Amino acid sequence: MQKLHHDVDAEVHTAVDAALIAAFPRIDSYTRHVYSEHLKPTAQRFESTPAFEGGDRTMADLINKCLQDEMQRDERISSLAKT
Repeated sequence: MQKLHHDVDAEVHTAVDAALIAAFPRIDSYTRHVYSEHLKPTAQRFESTPAFEGGDRTMADLINKCLQDEMQRDERISSLAKT
């Protein structure tokens, strides 16, 4: 376990050192890779009309609903909740 910790620590330090000496990206490249270069996210095929269901909900209600959906979708979450 100590060797693994040492190896990971060394890898992180190497990556940090490389990042610190790396050149900053060019200003005109800041939008590159935000979206796929092979896909236009504003294309008509992605247009849709919002469909609202139910009434007004609080943020807590929505968070609980998301958690319930994830617990149904991913059995690992459900098993953690039972322990």
